[in-house]
Amino acid sequence: MDLRVAAVLYASLAALQPAMWIPIFPHLRDHPELVEPGTDAALLHAQRARPWIGVGIDVAAAVAALISPVLMLVLWTISLVFFAATSDGVDLMGSRPRWASTRRGKGMSNVHTLRAPWPPD
Repeated sequence: MDLRVAAVLYASLAALQPAMWIPIFPHLRDHPELVEPGTDAALLHAQRARPWIGVGIDVAAAVAALISPVLMLVLWTISLVFFAATSDGVDLMGSRPRWASTRRGKGMSNVHTLRAPWPPD
């Protein structure tokens, strides 16, 4: 029983990590001064699904841990693979993947580059 409780706790805590990103993308979309100039607000809007998917997988893993800690590990591994595969962003708007950009090595680097609001430029 202790193994299942530990697995539920671990998967529940794992769900908190992507949950913290849920308010970030809308905030960046609404405050363009925090991202690199030229960052498309639609791109930030499209990224809102990514943390929700991670939370969903991790919550499913927490529930699965009640049945089998091994099943929890399988689901949690799927979550890790999902975040690794989409680390350059997800494109929910129907065009090609962000990693297929013609700008080699750029990807979504402008989304991850935040500018401090102080001191003002």
